[in-house]
Amino acid sequence: MIHNKKALDYQGLTLLLAVRTGLDLSYLSFTYFYSKRKQNAFSLSENCKMWLTWCNFHTATRTATAGPFSGLTATGTATNSARDMIDFSIKIKNGTDKDALAIVVAYNKAFSGGRFVYSTGKKVARKGFNAVRATNNTFKDLIGKCKEAIKALEDEEIPINEVSLRDRVDVMHKGLQWTDSDLQLYHKSEGFQRYTIPDGVDQVTLERQLKEALGKTKPNLNSIIDAAISGGTSELFGFWQGVLDGKIKPRNGKLLRASTVMSKRQTLRAVKEFRPSASFDNMDRAFYNDLTNWMSVQKVQKQRKVKKPDGEVETITETVKRFDDNTIGRHIKELKSILHLASANELISDARFSYWPVTKLKNEVVPLSKEDLLKIVDLELSGTIADVRDIFVIACFSGARISDFKKFTRQNISTEAGITYLDYVAEKTGTSVRVPLHPVATRIIDKRDGDLPQMISEQNFRSHVKEIAKKAKLNGRVVVKIRDGKPQYSEKWEAISPHSARRTFASSLFYGWFTRPMPASMCMKFTGHATEASFLLYIGADEKALQQKALEYFDFQPQMKVS
Repeated sequence: MIHNKKALDYQGLTLLLAVRTGLDLSYLSFTYFYSKRKQNAFSLSENCKMWLTWCNFHTATRTATAGPFSGLTATGTATNSARDMIDFSIKIKNGTDKDALAIVVAYNKAFSGGRFVYSTGKKVARKGFNAVRATNNTFKDLIGKCKEAIKALEDEEIPINEVSLRDRVDVMHKGLQWTDSDLQLYHKSEGFQRYTIPDGVDQVTLERQLKEALGKTKPNLNSIIDAAISGGTSELFGFWQGVLDGKIKPRNGKLLRASTVMSKRQTLRAVKEFRPSASFDNMDRAFYNDLTNWMSVQKVQKQRKVKKPDGEVETITETVKRFDDNTIGRHIKELKSILHLASANELISDARFSYWPVTKLKNEVVPLSKEDLLKIVDLELSGTIADVRDIFVIACFSGARISDFKKFTRQNISTEAGITYLDYVAEKTGTSVRVPLHPVATRIIDKRDGDLPQMISEQNFRSHVKEIAKKAKLNGRVVVKIRDGKPQYSEKWEAISPHSARRTFASSLFYGWFTRPMPASMCMKFTGHATEASFLLYIGADEKALQQKALEYFDFQPQMKVS
């Protein structure tokens, strides 16, 4: 019989972990952590927590095959998110000095040796050091940045290892980091950003300006970078930046929409990366060919999860095209618009760029059927994914673009004569829209006491929509694009996107899913299409569907007798 309560607790935890993880008892020897506890003065509960976390990470994809934990993963949760699995804590380096260097530690098999270590750069008193108190108070900000770095790497689909994580935490901790001409910046309000700074730019002056800006609550880092680059290279980029800043008005005299500014800024960065010395003088067909050829061969690494026959989920890293054909076409379109504006401002006289072709290949927007939509409405969900579902459903009944939801408040909802309306100005077109809402949509608003669901980032929203479609079991193969005359297929749930909601709305109006069928001319009032032909193409109405709909306008029961 063991009389030492601490040893008994450790032995009990060892047996528990052996059952839960399926690891050999010798692998879970408690003597290592017991000795470490003495060195670092961890309490029993603190050390057990770290030990459990470490063992969980080393067996994260294992499933217990027996005992009370059968069917659970080693972490006890169904999530495979790295940010959920990796737990950061504060420890102190071994030694005998009075003061010890505090370090951030995390355990995961993705790290070399199973452990990630990051120096805080600060020393603490060795005597009386408490890991939990340090994690929650003194070094709370750094721990938060480590977790945010994991999330950022996941969102950008960058493989997580000790090198990528340390580099990202370095940038987030310091705010600014150079690697030759590569500049990485981080600010809480703007996130992580990377720039390639061309030769000729005064890096010392630029760094000083950026450090001053990083101390502000809302720094405009893009403007500082763009101004430095345009001032150090060519008049093309200086003019381009003036358009983005609103100093140079478009040809119609109206201010650019936020989404248009973002698109033009992305193209500006691509052109700068391709040729930092680009100018108005070399905007010829050779430049077009070189730029499009360069974009067509750029590659990036992306990760995706696949389920193996044994049920285990495996992460596969693939090398894919950075710019697809439509993205290349969009960048050329934005570049041409800048050059046309420069020509209108008498900065360029050679208009050969007008003949540059713009590639635009059709991607199918897969709408929901009436049955699909009802399946999604009836799903039992909670938390963020429930908010995403509710926004998507309201969009299916209103036709609002997801980009417009970012600005919606309860002031966009009004009621007249017992009918609830959604009133807003569409960001894309700048037109006023008023849509009467179906009771399914109004119930979502009513259960929130008149408020609309909380919108999240479009990237995460898109991911959640596919997850919702999968939960609703929207199965079956659908055509998502046609390339070189050959259709490309996907599972329906994978093909559902935020824009599917708007096309679903148009289809439901025309075919009368929840109301009487509406003529195309009336549907166009809510969708914004200029012609019936473009509207019918948008909803994918074929000849057979149109003939079936035509029957609704004929009465085949004669009302008079022929003598």
